[in-house]
Amino acid sequence: MRKRWIAWIIRHAKWVIVVWLVVLIISVSVAPRLPRTLSAGGFSNPRSESAVASQIMARDFPAQNPNTLLIVIANVQTQVTTSSVREVIDHLAGRLRRQSWVQHVTTAYQPPNPVMIGDHGHATYLIVRLATTHSTVAQNLVPQLTRLVAHSLPPFDRFWVTGGPALNAALNTATQHDVTAAERIAFPLLIVVLLWVTRSVMATLIPLGVAGFVLPTSMALAYVVARHLTLNILLTNAISMIGLGVVVDYALFIVSRYRQELDNVVPAVAIQRAMTSAGRAVFFSGVTVLVSLAALFLAHLMIFTSIAVGGVLVVAVAVAAAWSLLPAGLVLIGTQIRRGTLPGASWPQAMTRWRRWVNRIVRHPWAFLVPGILGLGVLAVPVASLRMQVPVASARALPSHSPARQGLSFLTAHFATRDLFPIDIVITSPRSLTTPQALQPIVQLTAHVMAEPGVTAVIGPTTWARGWSAAQYAVADQRWHTLPPAMQDAVTQTVAVTHGARDALIRVVPRAGPNAVATHVLVARLRHSMPRWVAGTGLSAWIGGQTATGYDFDQSVQHRLPWIILAVFGVSLVILTWTFRSWILPLQALLFNGLVTLASLGGLTAVFQWGWGTGQGTGSLNSVTPVVLFAVLFGLSMDYEVFIVSRIREYRLTGLSTTHSIRQGVAETARLVTGAAAIMIAVFGAFATVPVGVVRQLGFALALAIALDALIVRPVILPAAMRLFGEFNWWNGRRLSQSLSTPGIDMSVEEESP
Repeated sequence: MRKRWIAWIIRHAKWVIVVWLVVLIISVSVAPRLPRTLSAGGFSNPRSESAVASQIMARDFPAQNPNTLLIVIANVQTQVTTSSVREVIDHLAGRLRRQSWVQHVTTAYQPPNPVMIGDHGHATYLIVRLATTHSTVAQNLVPQLTRLVAHSLPPFDRFWVTGGPALNAALNTATQHDVTAAERIAFPLLIVVLLWVTRSVMATLIPLGVAGFVLPTSMALAYVVARHLTLNILLTNAISMIGLGVVVDYALFIVSRYRQELDNVVPAVAIQRAMTSAGRAVFFSGVTVLVSLAALFLAHLMIFTSIAVGGVLVVAVAVAAAWSLLPAGLVLIGTQIRRGTLPGASWPQAMTRWRRWVNRIVRHPWAFLVPGILGLGVLAVPVASLRMQVPVASARALPSHSPARQGLSFLTAHFATRDLFPIDIVITSPRSLTTPQALQPIVQLTAHVMAEPGVTAVIGPTTWARGWSAAQYAVADQRWHTLPPAMQDAVTQTVAVTHGARDALIRVVPRAGPNAVATHVLVARLRHSMPRWVAGTGLSAWIGGQTATGYDFDQSVQHRLPWIILAVFGVSLVILTWTFRSWILPLQALLFNGLVTLASLGGLTAVFQWGWGTGQGTGSLNSVTPVVLFAVLFGLSMDYEVFIVSRIREYRLTGLSTTHSIRQGVAETARLVTGAAAIMIAVFGAFATVPVGVVRQLGFALALAIALDALIVRPVILPAAMRLFGEFNWWNGRRLSQSLSTPGIDMSVEEESP
């Protein structure tokens, strides 16, 4: 089947390239639309308790709409309470209220609210509640609102637009900018590495040319998917980061084998041989990567779905291009692939050096295997202290120059308000909460919450008027529309009097910030105690808010992670067993990949969580990073395993002993695998320079993992382990003599002189 397909491609090479050119033209026109369809959300579990609380709040407490922007204004010349400044801000508020996409605007003036005045009277902020509940629509309104504010304020006023939608919009912009910046770093590095590996200008341009087809096509396909699914902006990072490395590696493997075969046969035969050997390895490697990335769908969380969609699409397109566009291109290029050959060590010379290295390993396998495994084990030690926590209500994922981040930092530093990110307790009752009897359980519940360590304040249905009894609060709830405006707000923000008065909202202000460990512990304690506190009262309670959303996301990740690991291990075992026709080699591969994953996680923990080398430890890793690292790394590192072992198996099938096959296979592929790894390291290293936290962590961890894989596992641990297993490497459940059904197999293990 494979031979017939390649023969067809060779006969119709020009038409294949024409089809790909048409696809590219369409993709280039469609792909730029992708970022506008993506969201910065997805770090939440839509089936969690916090999601239920959010739904009730959206229905019964519209004033707590999460799509709320904060306009922070600092006046360095005079105080914001003076009539001149107040007139400007009132004018701005009036312009905002006239916009169809604005639902409500709150200022510090009507009614007077001293909490909204900070920096010793030189700063204030406006609360702008948007008229949409769709997060993507909200974040797309941020630029329009920012322009309106800029035109309304005097030039000597400083202002920042912040809040959830602004932070999301800033993250989208930063991600798009960072992808471009990372690609600008990666492409020159790729050219240098490819020239070093191939020693040929033409052989360098081919993989880059294939990447030029694959990336836009993948982006265009992702746009089609994003029209029907809400996906995160990190999808673009996944396509660029994974796609650049994979497509260049796959093309490099096939082109290198083609050049090698071209020394002995005509181009058409060389293409056939390259595709049935290196192309076969690329196909099974691609399938393994697809399976690993598809396992992220098991998390049922939008952020993982987004990364999986991006990764699966780009790998699928890369494999398709490797099996159609690339061989068609080689047909047209033919022997011209030798053009632009650069001086340097020849392929046979490089093989000789690697053969000497492998000879040392096969003579003394234990001397190499044990230190290699111990080294990876030492690097994995920090994993014992790994803490996974998604940053919520935080701007630290953004660049320091981001206005949304600066505004939030200014607000936190210069204003007395501490309830920007409270813990929300949503109470539902079977009866109206406008009677003393119905409010009394809430009085007791509020007292329990207030007594919890780490709680600074509690704002609820029975706390907004000091010294009042439950009966007085009940009367206020019944006659809320006759109260002064400030008291009306207090009632409507804590009891759903406009929706039957059966729901209440208690807002808990924690002593620590929303991302602090202590606040996460407080959420866990409240969740544990709440059933006991409401028992026998008829009340139901759900705990929400930003911290609870992050807590639920982290819990969901931890619960799903074992299933993702089992899925990747199980399906990879099946695919590799089918590829190698052996049980032992796949088990070795899973073990080695597991070691590399743990070692890279250990390095990631030491650098980012502890702050080694940077002095700026975050105290935790983004919950997304370890899961995506496992899925991506497990698939990508299998590329080298499949490529090397497939070559060793080729020699074993010719009748060489396993030891001779290891020597020849590793020596022949080592330089190429090292170069392919260098390409991956260059790509991931480029993404490790971006300011967006999760992308920087992933880029660093993947670059470290590929380096460990290329420097320790493939050239040291793999040949040492295969030498120790000997002929048992090929056992597939039958007798060893039947495992490789090739006559004349040399079962000896004699040593070859260096």
